[in-house]
Amino acid sequence: SSPFLEEAVKKFYADYSKAVQSRDMSAVLGFLSSRWDDSSGSLSNFKNEMGRIFADYGSISFKVALNPITAAAGDSLEVSYHLSLQGQLAKPPHLKNSEVFDVKEKLVSENGALKIMSSETSGSADDE
Repeated sequence: SSPFLEEAVKKFYADYSKAVQSRDMSAVLGFLSSRWDDSSGSLSNFKNEMGRIFADYGSISFKVALNPITAAAGDSLEVSYHLSLQGQLAKPPHLKNSEVFDVKEKLVSENGALKIMSSETSGSADDE
């Protein structure tokens, strides 16, 4: 992939991380393609999971470590990354919590902007 494309994807995920860390559901949903479909096939599942994260965490650190980007069929890109979600739980006793995921996503261009078309996540949570 080109350096220009890699920079665009890095900026996309930096902006996406900021939206998650600020708990802005409408901004987070703005990163999804109008044709979005996760591995469970449901946008409501995505909203529920993000809602859980926003409710559970008093503070959120959402860090994306990108792997190399590959071209996929039909002008889409396949992106994989290691996601570290860390924060302090909102409810007493305010334990620190971390969730680590491996994420595979397909990005497409819609109206000149990158959007997430599909997402598959595997990983685990670790309460301290």
